[in-house]
Amino acid sequence: MIRSMSAVRRQIKETMPLIHCITNPISIHDCANAILAAGARPIMAEHPKEAAQITASAQALVVNLGNITDARMESAGISMRTAREEGIPSLLDLVGVACSGLRYTLARELLRDMPPAILKGNITELLKMTE
Repeated sequence: MIRSMSAVRRQIKETMPLIHCITNPISIHDCANAILAAGARPIMAEHPKEAAQITASAQALVVNLGNITDARMESAGISMRTAREEGIPSLLDLVGVACSGLRYTLARELLRDMPPAILKGNITELLKMTE
């Protein structure tokens, strides 16, 4: 496993993939800095009119449901759909789905129509999605 992790790190540093993040003002800097520290390149874009184009040019997509807005909801669907159509791996972070019907409904729709490669959440969020 250590060898495979080293190989992954080496590959990231060599290829410097572009990671499209739809996140929130609370975690945007942490997400960007974590991606940079890994050797990849972040792009933080949430406007619905550019979401498909930016996702299509990226090598991965991260969607975070924290501090949700109408624009982020629309962009999440557009970008997840684009990622699925283009074969781009995606991660869906289930922030707050156990506390908000709006987020839960959005997460269910995204999971049903555009399942991500990775589903991230704490135990409460993950268990909520099994209901």
